[in-house]
Amino acid sequence: MSRPITGKTFSRRDVLFSLLGRWQRSDSPRQPIGFDAQSREIEACLAENDLEEAARLLEEVLAKSPDHIQAMQKLAYCRLKLGRPQEAVDLLRQVRSLKPQDNFAALYLGLSLCRLGSLEEAMKTWQGYFNVDQPVIQRAVNLQLALYEMDGPTSAEDIAAAVEEAIEEQERLDTNKSWR
Repeated sequence: MSRPITGKTFSRRDVLFSLLGRWQRSDSPRQPIGFDAQSREIEACLAENDLEEAARLLEEVLAKSPDHIQAMQKLAYCRLKLGRPQEAVDLLRQVRSLKPQDNFAALYLGLSLCRLGSLEEAMKTWQGYFNVDQPVIQRAVNLQLALYEMDGPTSAEDIAAAVEEAIEEQERLDTNKSWR
C-alpha cells in the first residue's frame, strides 16, 4: 500500500541536481539556478552586476516556487550587495531552515550579520561553515574566527571586508581553472 507524499515539494531541478551531485561545492552566487530563459536572464544580470533587475527576476521565481533554495540564496546575495543586509539575513535564515548545513547560507549570513554589526552572531554562524572545495574562503573564515576568539581586531566592517576579499580571490581562482 502506498502512502501519499506530504511535506516539501521537489522541483525537477532539485531532483536533477541531487541525482547528478556537484563536482564542487561552490559558495558563489554564480552557480546557475536553472536552464530556462528566465534563469539565463538572471545569470546575465548578475554577470553585468545589474543586481536590481536580478533581484526582481528572482522575486518572480520565488513567487512561483517559494522553496527554491538557489533563488533565495541569490536574492539574499543581491540584497546584501544592494546594502540591505537585514533582508539578506531573513532570506538566509529561511534557507538554513530548509537546508541547515548550507555553506552558501552560512557564509553570506555571517557576512550579512557583520554588515549589521552583529559580530558575535556572525562568528557563531561561521563556526558552522566548512567547505574544503573553497580553501581561500575557508582559510579567511577560520582566520577571522581565530582572531575573534583571541580578542584580536573585532571591527565588523574589517572582518566582512576580509572575507569578501577572500570570496573574490576564490572566484578568480575558480574562473581560471582549466578543467572548468
